[in-house]
Order: sequence, then structure tokens, then C-alpha cells
Amino acid sequence: MDKAIKTPNRTGILVRALIVLAMCGIVNSAAVFVSPMAKHFGWTTEAIAGVATYMAFMQTPGHILSGWLLGKIGAKKTLILGCILLGLAFLLSGMVPSGSPWMLYITFSVLQGLGVGFTYTGSTYCATGWYPDKRGFASGLCMAFNGGSATFLAPLIVKLIGAFFKVPLANIIGGSGMGYFMTAYDFFNPVRSLAVAGIPVAVSKMVSEAVATGRFADARRTFRAALGLMCITGVLGTVGVFAFGELFADLAGNPGASAAVLSIAPAIFCCCMISVYRGYYEGQRNMIPTALSQVFEALIRLMCGIGFAGAAYTLGLESYTRDGTIFGVSAGGPAAAEALLSQFTAAAAVWGVSVSTLASMLFLMARHAFVGPDPRIRAADAAEGQNYSALIRELIHTAIPVCLGSLAVSMGSLVDLFTVMNRLGDAVAANPGYFAAEYAAILADGQTLEQLPNYLYGSYTGLALTIFGIVPAVTAVFGISALPNVAAAWK
Repeated sequence: MDKAIKTPNRTGILVRALIVLAMCGIVNSAAVFVSPMAKHFGWTTEAIAGVATYMAFMQTPGHILSGWLLGKIGAKKTLILGCILLGLAFLLSGMVPSGSPWMLYITFSVLQGLGVGFTYTGSTYCATGWYPDKRGFASGLCMAFNGGSATFLAPLIVKLIGAFFKVPLANIIGGSGMGYFMTAYDFFNPVRSLAVAGIPVAVSKMVSEAVATGRFADARRTFRAALGLMCITGVLGTVGVFAFGELFADLAGNPGASAAVLSIAPAIFCCCMISVYRGYYEGQRNMIPTALSQVFEALIRLMCGIGFAGAAYTLGLESYTRDGTIFGVSAGGPAAAEALLSQFTAAAAVWGVSVSTLASMLFLMARHAFVGPDPRIRAADAAEGQNYSALIRELIHTAIPVCLGSLAVSMGSLVDLFTVMNRLGDAVAANPGYFAAEYAAILADGQTLEQLPNYLYGSYTGLALTIFGIVPAVTAVFGISALPNVAAAWK
């Protein structure tokens, strides 16, 4: 067995190689852009139908040529050449005249195919070369990141953005603020699961079956039926959160979280609408709208959540310094003011979440209006499909098992909220001396024993569980992307 190469840099080399491979792998989804491009530029689909196929074909000479160059000029220069070819391919493809679609076969197929071949071979060569003791493992990672990046990269980016969102957010609103924030989230997740979780799967399954059997009118009517159903569900869910949010916060033993819980209400409606659009395009085997909307939503959540929380903290602090109130509410002493400020900043951060779901919903609506679904679905006469009542029954029948399964998972966090928060409160009340000594540093920072359970819960759910959730988010997307293919094959 080869000896492991002892170097502090080889893990970094592997990570950088995987990043390059993931970026190059995204172009494997180029085929989904053929119809939208043809529609936008007024081309026939046949004129550019082979662009993605020839790009994949040109990767073969790219692999061979780069393999020869590795021995002549080394991996670094080969990779630089591949990156130049990729950049040139994207630049020139964007400059192709609308009257000359054939030029894409040169700019996109040839140049990008060669560029992908160069970067794939060079990156794999580097990764496996630095891991002679784990060559199979390194090679498998390279293939997975290159081949699956179009599928799993978006949810991975979303989760990483989510982690980057909660870490600076915790620095702004503190452990107590994270407790209020996560109480709202833990109320939001079961409600969203009950209202939303099964619909993307049901819509995806029904649309993919309809497309596979040539029932394009049914695919279109399925979308309309789901949209109407989820519009009603979203309104009821939003009203329900407004009606019972404060009661929930009281029952959870965290009444200070009521403002944050109420702030999450608009997100219920937006998530209901989002689920229909995502399921509709996933059923057409087009994961791009889902991926783009997820990343867009996460970025808006990052910017608005932190921005709103930072602004609320600054304005609230100025208000307390000026007149002893925080947004018009009497604050009392410094400790009470800190607790009240945490409640308002947590609510502001939650409003950032609601705004991000609104932005994602508007993005999907705009994309649907300007790009639209598969041309065959768009051309179908919706009046010729099944009646809406039958489609709604099938949607509900398909969605219920998935909803219940997702609800069971989400209920775990809800049970944690009720049990952990209340048991921590009981423990602190029963042994105040122990907790005062054990958490003296936290208490010295302005917390009180009454606020300690909320502080500990926020630290646990807001940070530790966020990191834990990254891996399940990546693995779950493989099942989502496989469903339309399985449903189509079944029919």
C-alpha cells in the first residue's frame, strides 16, 4: 500500500479541486435551457437542440488533450488553460448574434467542452495524486461533485448561507434573541410541513406522469388546481398563526417570543405558493427554478434578516438611551431593556425570513410568466384535461402521506421546544444556586436566571442544529430529483 503523503496542504488541495469540479459540473444541466433560449431569441428548438450533446462530446478530446498536457506543462498550467477556455466560452456565447444560433456550437459546444475536459482531468489528477493512500475515495468524490453538482450544489449553498446567516445573527441578537427566533421557527416548521411538504412531491409526480403519457393539458390543469388549493391553504395558515401565535408562545414557556412568532405568519402563504411552482417544474425534470429560487431566497434572508436585526438593535438602543423606551414600550432597568431589545431584534430577523419567502415567490412567478413551462404544456388546451375536483382529490391523496411524514420530523423540534424550555425553567427554579454558579459568566453578561432557559435553547437550536442540518439537506435532494424519472418510468 502506498504511504500517505504527509502535508498540511493536501486537504485544501482536495477541497479546491472539488470546488472547481462542482462549478464545471453545473454545465451538465445546459439541456434545460434549450427551449427557453429558443423561445427568447426566436430560434427553432432544432437549431440549437444539439448544443449540450456536442458539448458533452467535446469533453472527450478535452480529457485526452489535457492528459497529454499534464505531462508536458503540469497540472497548474493545464487547469489555468481550462479555466480560460471556460471563461472564453461563456463570454463568447453571450455575444452570439440572434441571427446566428449555429455559432453556439463553436462557442459553447467546442470551447466549453474542451474547457470542462481540461478542468475535470486536471482537478481529478491533483486530487487523486495527493491521496495515493485513498485514491478510490478521492476519485469518487471528484466524480460525485462533478456529476451531481447541478443537483446538490443549490441546497448545499442554501444551507451554508443559512449557517452564515445564523452565526452573525447570534452575534447581533445574542443567545436570548436566538431563543425567541428559534421558538418562532419551531412553530413555523410544523405548520409549514402540514400545509406545504407534500404538495411539491404530489405536483411533481402528477405532472411527470402526465408529460410521460402525453397528457399535457392535465399537467397544466394540475398546476392550476394546486395553485388554487394552496392559495386557500396559505391564507388559512397565515390567519391561524396570527390567531394562535401568542398562545403558542405562552404554552411553550417563552412568552417573549410572541412578536417573533407573529412575524413569521406571512411566510406561510408564500411557502404554499412556492411549493406549487417548484413541484411543477420538478415534474418537468427541470430543477433549475427550484435551485435558483432556493439560493435567491437564502441570499435575501441573509441580507434582510441581518439587516433588519441590526437596524432594530441600533434604533432600539438609541430609543432607550433617549427616553427609556424601546419602540414606545417602557423598558425599565438595563436588564429588562436588554430582554425587550432581544425580543424586538428577533422579531425583525424573522421579518427578514418572511421577506425572503416573498421574494422567492415573486421570482418564481416572474420566471413562470416570462419563461414558462415546457412548450408542449404551454401549447396544450387546458380545457381538455381532467376536471379540477378529480385532480384536487388526487393531489390531496398523494400529498397526505408525505405531509404526515414531514410533520412527524418537524414535530420533533416542537416537542423539544415544549419539553426543553419548560424543563429548563423548572430546573432553574428548583436549583437557582447551581445554575447561578454554573453559568456565572453568562449571567454576568446581563442575563437573568429567568432568561437562562431561553438563552440555552437558542444556543442549542440556533447554532448546533444548524450545522447538523447541512448533510440531510444534501442527501434529501437526490430523492427529489429522482422522483420525476421514477414516476415517468412507472407509467
